[in-house]
Amino acid sequence: MLKRQQVLLEDWMTDHLKETAEKYDLSFSEVLRLTLCIEFIDTTFRLYPKYKSELSKEQLIRTQKKVLKDTQTVEKSHHLMSKIYFEARKALEFRKAHSNKTK
Repeated sequence: MLKRQQVLLEDWMTDHLKETAEKYDLSFSEVLRLTLCIEFIDTTFRLYPKYKSELSKEQLIRTQKKVLKDTQTVEKSHHLMSKIYFEARKALEFRKAHSNKTK
């Protein structure tokens, strides 16, 4: 479920996200969510080298590029975005479980 949040961003961040959204015909919110999810996954890989995911780092990059291709159908793009969202959620759950073990 999506919840409305107010987020304050620097001008350069907003400019980049708006340009990306326009370039790939995505909403600003979708671009922000994708960016956050990709960073959640990438950070988990970096913090926990033993972390295993359905998407390797290389697959994550390929999936991201597929989402951003102009030739993708809307349905295919949404399917790939859902895959990234799912993997990000799993990565954060992994991090939470492992951070609790170290306390």
